[in-house]
Amino acid sequence: MTVAAIVALGVSVLVLVGYLTHTSVATKPTLSSAVILIAILLTAAVGLWRARYWAVLGFQMLLVFQILIAFLSLIRASNVLAVVLEVAVIGLGGWLFYKLIRSMARIQMPTRERR
Repeated sequence: MTVAAIVALGVSVLVLVGYLTHTSVATKPTLSSAVILIAILLTAAVGLWRARYWAVLGFQMLLVFQILIAFLSLIRASNVLAVVLEVAVIGLGGWLFYKLIRSMARIQMPTRERR
């Protein structure tokens, strides 16, 4: 979960830098979309750091969405670099998703009473 929290924090910083430098993929980024995404990612980072079940579940939802977008982007990949980057996003996102499953199981496990 520590890796996921660092990833969420890092992506939120990248979104802020991207907005401030007016870097975008398709359209000009708006302030409201940048603020909403940064707020969601920072909330997820704090929740992951504190090992909250809802944060892990929400971050996994964001990972699945990103993996699906990367998979669909492979259709329009125009060069080898784009294919390599999309496959890397799919692979690393899938690996992180798989690792978070075990963390989620540990969070919801009941504690045993000592006798």
